[in-house]
Amino acid sequence: MSYTVTKSSPVLVPPATSTPTGTLPLSSIDRIMTIHIAVDFVSVFSHGEQPGERIKEAFAKALVPYYPVAGRIAEPIPGVSVIDCSGEGICINRIKDKFTAETAKKCTTFEVITAIIYISRAKAIKLADTAEVRIAVAACTRHLLQRVMPSLEGYYGNCVYPFGITKTSQEMNNASLVEVITLIKDAKDALSTKFVDWMNGVPNTHYNFLNFGYGMAVVSDWRWVGFNEVDYGWGKPKYVFNWSHDVNIVGMVIYLNPPKPKRGIRLMMKCVKEEHSAEFCDGLLKLIHQDVAEIV
Repeated sequence: MSYTVTKSSPVLVPPATSTPTGTLPLSSIDRIMTIHIAVDFVSVFSHGEQPGERIKEAFAKALVPYYPVAGRIAEPIPGVSVIDCSGEGICINRIKDKFTAETAKKCTTFEVITAIIYISRAKAIKLADTAEVRIAVAACTRHLLQRVMPSLEGYYGNCVYPFGITKTSQEMNNASLVEVITLIKDAKDALSTKFVDWMNGVPNTHYNFLNFGYGMAVVSDWRWVGFNEVDYGWGKPKYVFNWSHDVNIVGMVIYLNPPKPKRGIRLMMKCVKEEHSAEFCDGLLKLIHQDVAEIV
């Protein structure tokens, strides 16, 4: 079965009704220049009538309560950004069981998948033994801000805080999957303390591990962002994925929900050079088949 897609010229979609004007200050997280990038994504639906018009109508209505999204990033004072409100599958049970048997602790799907990617990528890119290989994660911290913000529903900015792991290439080549899962768990466990300290003004080096060289990959989990829940009038999308072919700042790994009714995790990765891709994929499969009997 084939489909014909007609691409129209891009248009600006303003809010359906008038919205407040003025400026809103950005949080200290959103003022970080390294996250001032646009991320495109594609939603796939099984059906839809007049999609162009319906999506425009849906966005126009949504931009009334979420009017800052229709604004623009401005910098009235150098270095101080604000929003100008202008109105314009391994899916992993056997690995979890093995980890519990060896450590008497539990691990999550996120920790398992991230560990597999970290190990496989470190081996595939073949940096010098003493070179640093890093993985960085923007972790959600909304649950730590309930006493700070008057309403989670009324906050438009990011609620994330980075954590990362830095090891040498040689250390990663010799590390077991259980050891790397433990590293990720420990980094996650320390996140709450570091974030609260940072909020209270305690100086730290929470961004020092960011290094946009080939040794680093950034992991982003889109499964809970809500893109799969967006309804333009004909139901929720069957599948949502990112479109980031023009973003080549750093190696990216994005965790997505698979097309319904499948369950588990779908990975979209742009984190190794073409000459390393085959070995990277082989490394992923080796770790999977080493510990996992079933691939969903």
